[in-house]
Parts: sequence; structure tokens; C-alpha cells
Amino acid sequence: MKINILILGKGGREHALARKCRTSQLCNDIFVIPGNYGISDCANVYEDFDYLDNEKILTFAKTQNIGLTIVGDELFLSNGVVDLFEKNNLKIFGPTMKASKIESSKIFAKNLFKKYNIPTADYFATRKKEDALDYIKSLNIYPIVIKNDGLASGKGVFIVKTQSEGEEIIKDIFDKNIFNNKKCGVVIEEFLDGREFSLLALVNEDVYVSLQPAKDYKKIFDNDLGDNTGGMGCYTPVEYINQKILSISNKNIISKTIKALKNEGIIYKGVLYAGLILTRNNEIKVIEFNSRFGDPETEVLMPAMKNDIIEVILKILNKEEPTLEWHKKYFIGVTIASKGYPKNFEKGVPFTNKLIYNIENVYHMGTKYNHEKKEFQSNGGRLVFILESHENKKTCIDNLYKSIDKLDFRSFYYRRDIGK
Repeated sequence: MKINILILGKGGREHALARKCRTSQLCNDIFVIPGNYGISDCANVYEDFDYLDNEKILTFAKTQNIGLTIVGDELFLSNGVVDLFEKNNLKIFGPTMKASKIESSKIFAKNLFKKYNIPTADYFATRKKEDALDYIKSLNIYPIVIKNDGLASGKGVFIVKTQSEGEEIIKDIFDKNIFNNKKCGVVIEEFLDGREFSLLALVNEDVYVSLQPAKDYKKIFDNDLGDNTGGMGCYTPVEYINQKILSISNKNIISKTIKALKNEGIIYKGVLYAGLILTRNNEIKVIEFNSRFGDPETEVLMPAMKNDIIEVILKILNKEEPTLEWHKKYFIGVTIASKGYPKNFEKGVPFTNKLIYNIENVYHMGTKYNHEKKEFQSNGGRLVFILESHENKKTCIDNLYKSIDKLDFRSFYYRRDIGK
């Protein structure tokens, strides 16, 4: 029996989920709230929808006879849409508001790790500015990492090289409230040196299955320089993550975190996304957790997966453990961003090459369509994600950048070292 699918979110991650759902034999129709016009190549989008009005979303789901809702954007989770859907017996894949605190509060997450011996960086957490400043003054080893406690769209992490730089960031978070937190807080932690990777698990209480690891590039400039972003590129599989490392990660981090949450009275259901690091001492530690599909990880993981994603999620919801299969290829993608991102950037810049409108390897992240001028324009910091796949990694990278050059993104910005 085919079902209607509702996806909550508006960017490249949701575009990738919608395209993947479209290939499913279980899929009837797909709706994305709010989505963006670029996603309309494979789904019905509702850009003007008041997407944080949970009651309105619930009414929409009932009216459209939605059989499964997949939550992409963390704002929906922290706003409690899962709680409302479950109360009304609608099938939804995502954690409750309480469970999503693993992402929405870094302080909650770090304290959980400490209590249950989940390997992570040493840290100091506080909601008081003066305590944070005093702690920074007591340090004599740099760099350190300062993290905003709440949601920040991937831009709330700062690698700090000096005391004065750290003090300035603390004051920005508490005095200027640059992240619009209802209650300000920070985590100050040791800097971990090593190779990062993303490990996403599909979870329902004690049952879970991990996806293939992916490598995300968070820094704005080549060679991992500059400010943190929401992700400037990604690839999968990750050649330096072997089966042994994956097994240890699942046992010591994913499984322990699920059990720790359950011990705290939180039943986790949805995507548990672990940002991990393989340190120079060959230890595997948690950098952070997210409570939803990663962006841009989803844009490489969905095409890399052979399985029917709807079938996989329905099995997880029924507490059955699916067996995942993956294409024997590299999937590598680059984010095209507005010049000036992640700080000040201009909106409304047109895409000059019309090929962007209908190419299957383009995922729309922060674009809008100007119907009067009949052109896509920039509408955010991260704009589109360009994907390439090939059995050989170098060939994949070469083909990717040839494709990007062909599409002519001179009005925008992108890294030229993704996958290298």
C-alpha cells in the first residue's frame, strides 16, 4: 500500500530526502513544509506555510492523509511537533522535544556524557557570563573550543586561540545575545586534534541501525580555515573509518547514549547524529550530537543508500532492525554559498546558468524562484549542493569540480578542496 509522505524543513537535506522518497515503491505523494521552489521537481512545496504552527501542520497532515512524517529541521523538533503528532496517533519519525535536547542544549548533552562515561572532550559548562570569563582567565593551554548552548544552525562553535578572543566571544553570546537564546549558556572545552566524521543512526528505543559514515567540512575556507558554517561539503564513504572503528563508535557512543537517555526517562526515536573525532591517540570521542538528519550529510547518504528509505524508517518504527546496503561508489558534494557567508551576505543574486534548474545532482538549500524574472536567486547563506559519484575518488572529485565550473558560480563562493 502506497502512502503520502510529509517532510518538515526547507533546504538541501529535505530535497535529498524528497528525491529518495520519490524512488520508493511505497510512496504515493510527497509534501514538504515549507520547502523551497527547487524541491518542487520531486514534491509539493508550501513556501508560505506558517511552518512553526504545529496545529496547522497537524491539520494539514490529517487533511492530506499523511502516512509518514519525516522531520528534517531541528526547529520543528525543539518546537514540539513530534509530541503533538504522537498525541494524535500520527506516524512521525523524529525525537520528542525532551529528547531533542541532545542537540538543542550543549550543556545537557555534555553533562549526560560525563554522567554515563561517554567519551568526549573535558569541559566547563555555565549559564553565567562571569563564571565563563573567570574560567577562560584560568586557562594556559590554547586553542580551546567555545560552544553556544542552544541551536545555532551549525555556527555556534568557535575554535579560540587566545584569551582575549575567548573573552570577546563570551561577551557576544551573553551581552549581545548573538544567537537569540532564551537562556544564554556556554560550554568551554578542550580542543581535540584528529580526523572528524559523522555517524547517523536511525533509532527507536533499543533498536537502531547506523548509516555509512560521512565526512563533513564545516570551515568556510580551504584547508579548514575561517569561521564554522553549516557545512561546505561532504563525502561518503570515509576511507579512514574501518569496520573496527565503526563497531567501537556504535558500542561506546551510539548505544551508550541511547541507554543513557533511557535511564534519564527519555525514549529516543528518530535520527541520532553523532559528530565524532578519531584523535591522534586513536581514541573515538563525541564532539556533539544532533537530533535529526545532517545537512549536508543527507545529500550524500541518501543517493549512496541502495535501500528504500521509507521501508527502512517504517521498519525502525516497528522496532525491526533493517539491513542496509550501499553503492560501491564515492558520493562527494560541494556547497555553493553566498559571498560573505557565514557573516554578512547579499540575497537576491541571480543564478546565471539555467542548467541549475533541472539537473538531478543539484540540491537546493537556500534559493528562491523569482517568477516575474523566471530565475533562481540566492535567499540565504548556503545556496545549492552539487553532487558527483564515481567508483574512483580522484575521478569523482575531478568530475565534481568540472561540473561546478560548467555551472558557473562566479557570483558565489565555494571551497575547492572537498574530498581531497
